[in-house]
Amino acid sequence: LPSDLVNPGALKKGLQNIDGWETMDPNDAAQAVQRSGYPDAYRTRLDTAQQIIDKLYDSSPAVALPISVTGGESATGTSANQCSGAASGTIVEVATTYAWPDFKGKYYIERTPAYAAAITAAEANGEYVGYMHGVDCGAFVTRVMRDSGADPEYNSYEGEVDYQKKYLEEHPEKYYKFTASSTADLQPGDVWVQNEAEHTYLYVGQVEGFNGDLAEASYGTRAPMASNTRSGSFNNGSWYRLITTE
Repeated sequence: LPSDLVNPGALKKGLQNIDGWETMDPNDAAQAVQRSGYPDAYRTRLDTAQQIIDKLYDSSPAVALPISVTGGESATGTSANQCSGAASGTIVEVATTYAWPDFKGKYYIERTPAYAAAITAAEANGEYVGYMHGVDCGAFVTRVMRDSGADPEYNSYEGEVDYQKKYLEEHPEKYYKFTASSTADLQPGDVWVQNEAEHTYLYVGQVEGFNGDLAEASYGTRAPMASNTRSGSFNNGSWYRLITTE
């Protein structure tokens, strides 16, 4: 382990603990960390992994680690037990990367390259991608919450919006449920779910270059894109705010 670890137990396993990992065969490096019962299992996925990296590397936002490589506070000051403000920036960054920055209207189903690659990766892992390869409100929110690292277990039921609402309701230790009367009551990263659990989206606030304060998709008719709050956001559903990143 690095000699300057603040908390030696913080990094129990990982590439930083494998001497010479930078020059190792990728399969062997993965096996050294994961210790799979099938030592060559990772090799069959290397081409797919490289394709995903090639597609996402330049466009993906930086995601801060909960713990830095020294075991202290991460570079962004985000710690594992901070409240919503700590995670919401990352949620917003991923949401506004996956969504088009302008509202393109109904029946626009072309996905951003970053979102298309994320859906392809999720499909390869057997994860929930909703309808039409991610052209789906619940699939979009699921991918953002998981891929941002804010809640890797989000939508553990692997289901549509009703199951996502069930997940949110069952985890009050993670999510604060509230109603809002205006955007003044909201924080970037808040999740909205319609009362009937037919629709969901994310509030992103004011982001430079993103022409809307919401990011949302629609079941089979709209890829993720910028949108704006409307009356239904305040009288026809509930908001959920992430209160822990554990």
